[in-house]
Amino acid sequence: MKSVRQYATLWLLIGMLAGHTAHTAGGPVPTVVHDGDVFSLRAEGRRTAGGKRVAVTVVGAGGCHCNTDYPWKLKVLSIDGGTVGKTVFGPDDAEPWTFEKVRFAISVQAEGEVRLSFELRFSMCNDTQCFMKTVPINMVL
Repeated sequence: MKSVRQYATLWLLIGMLAGHTAHTAGGPVPTVVHDGDVFSLRAEGRRTAGGKRVAVTVVGAGGCHCNTDYPWKLKVLSIDGGTVGKTVFGPDDAEPWTFEKVRFAISVQAEGEVRLSFELRFSMCNDTQCFMKTVPINMVL
C-alpha cells in the first residue's frame, strides 16, 4: 500500500511533466509528455510567424506499434485566447501515419497566451492484441 507521501510525490512528478516548458528563441514552448505502458505521447508547442503550432506525436512502447487501421481522432475540446481553423483531426490529417509514428499538427491563430484542451483517441497493438486509449492533453502556449 502506498503512503500519502508517495502519492503526493507521484502527483508532483505528473504535474511537473505536464507543465514542463523550454523557452528558447523560436524554439519549443510548452511540452506535454504522456508515457503509457504501450505508447509515448509528446505534444509540443512552437511559436510561428502567424501564431503558434502544436505537434502531437505518438510512438509505440513495450513492443507495440501504432494501429493505423483504427480511426484515430484528435479533438480540440476548448481553446481560450486564440482560434483554430479545424477542431477535429483524423487519419487523413496525420503526417506521418505509420506503424512507427503518428503526428498531428495544429495551427493556432493567437497573439498572446492560449489555453488549449485536446483529447486524443487512438489504438496501439502488439503481436497478440490491441489497446484503445483516450488521452487528455492540456497546454498553455
